[in-house]
Amino acid sequence: MTTITTLNGLQDMDLDLAGNYELGNDIDASGTAAWNGGLGFEPIGDNATPFTGTFDGKGFTITGLTINRPATDYIGLFGYTAGAVDAHVAIKNVTLAAAAITGDDWVGALVGKAMAYTDISSCVTSGTVVGDNTVGGLVGSAYDADPTLVRIDDCSSSCTVTASGIDGGGLIGNYTATVSYSYATGSVTALNYASGFGNPVNSAVTSHCFATGTVVATNNYAGGFCGYLGGSVADCYATGSVTGDASHDGSSTGIGGFAGQTDTAMAVTRCYSTGAVAGTSVVGGFVGDDGGAVFTGCAWDEDTSGTATACGSGAVTGITGYTTAEMKDGTATDGWSPVDWDLITASNNGYACLLGITPGCLSPDTPNVIGDRTVVVEKPLLELIRNVEVQLDGRFYVDKNGNAVYESRYHRSG
Repeated sequence: MTTITTLNGLQDMDLDLAGNYELGNDIDASGTAAWNGGLGFEPIGDNATPFTGTFDGKGFTITGLTINRPATDYIGLFGYTAGAVDAHVAIKNVTLAAAAITGDDWVGALVGKAMAYTDISSCVTSGTVVGDNTVGGLVGSAYDADPTLVRIDDCSSSCTVTASGIDGGGLIGNYTATVSYSYATGSVTALNYASGFGNPVNSAVTSHCFATGTVVATNNYAGGFCGYLGGSVADCYATGSVTGDASHDGSSTGIGGFAGQTDTAMAVTRCYSTGAVAGTSVVGGFVGDDGGAVFTGCAWDEDTSGTATACGSGAVTGITGYTTAEMKDGTATDGWSPVDWDLITASNNGYACLLGITPGCLSPDTPNVIGDRTVVVEKPLLELIRNVEVQLDGRFYVDKNGNAVYESRYHRSG
């Protein structure tokens, strides 16, 4: 294991793309803005020579990473990753703060393109990400024909994302991967397929995720969660406003509070949206242009969206519109699993919140208190245990009798 403690050491990962690395401290990467004649940091790995090793940030932060390569593909801290069945690429436990990332296609703050046997977990990004096609706040593209071979879990991005072409996403540009317990809060602008979270394609699997950023398509297809929805999505929500500004060719088609366009027979289960929607044609409170997806138990807020139409392209089943009051009093989410969802007045602006993800069911009035701890007794998820410990600054565990126990480090003897 190689421990990285300097900015030059971070760049030197490109000398051994199969190496195993960890951070030993925070790193100020602001100096990369002047590197290589203004091109900045050189991404670790590309499509010809991918990164195949491991990287553990150990909870440290890399601040001010700058890459300015607008004519180059596969741009991010890691440009291109690809593992093997017995040697997964693992990137985890790192924060990229105030990153400034510019590339052409496949651009993300952390990874430009993540291929088979790549696992990304507990990573956070902030700053700006700019590119042409397939641009994401965390990852540009995550892909394998088998979505279980690329996994993203417990990650978030607040990056502002701009794609001059297609597939701009708050977290991921597009993906055929398994993505869970992750979220995006940054604003997104793309020509086509602008998405608050990302664009799942083929057989992608997404669960327990949310997006809150504003979304704008300068041409067609924008959704608060997905601009294009071509995979299965369950227990997710979007709250950002969605707009087609028609500045490209005078139209803005396929605008939806949750999804801009859906594909045939894709399953969308227990999802909701609340953002305002606006476009010139094929506009819906939940989905803009439906291609035959199967909706079950989905909802949208008719009051805040500004429309009583679920789908802009025709009648669909499995999506119900509710007033804001009904969205917040449990009417809209009646029957949804209490292991996954809860309603807490002071959390998530009163709308249903996700358990097992931070911030999920947290109260803004008492930010150090988890909204609902009873779920831990019913199902002691590792994610919840970790989140309680982080939020409350102590130790949380389930004893041999199945009881949830919290011990503050300020009140323990010894």
